Amino acid sequence: MKVGMTQRDVEDLLERRTETGIRRRRHVQVGEFSAFPHGSVKPQGIREARSCLIDGGCSVEGYASDITRTFVLGKAPDKTKTK
Repeated sequence: MKVGMTQRDVEDLLERRTETGIRRRRHVQVGEFSAFPHGSVKPQGIREARSCLIDGGCSVEGYASDITRTFVLGKAPDKTKTK
């Protein structure tokens, strides 16, 4: 990921990096949209110090997996840090 990419760019990058033939899904939300239960389809630009949520999973032989990670590109603002 780098500054200037959109959430769709990141989803496409993940798609290319995980070509396995397994049915899977990816979901990327940036900034305030990472707080919405189902995100948004509105274009979201990756910027320094903004939160980014990546959610993904797959289904193999009836077993469904799911993983979600949230991070900040660069240095997180003080108001987003936990104490």
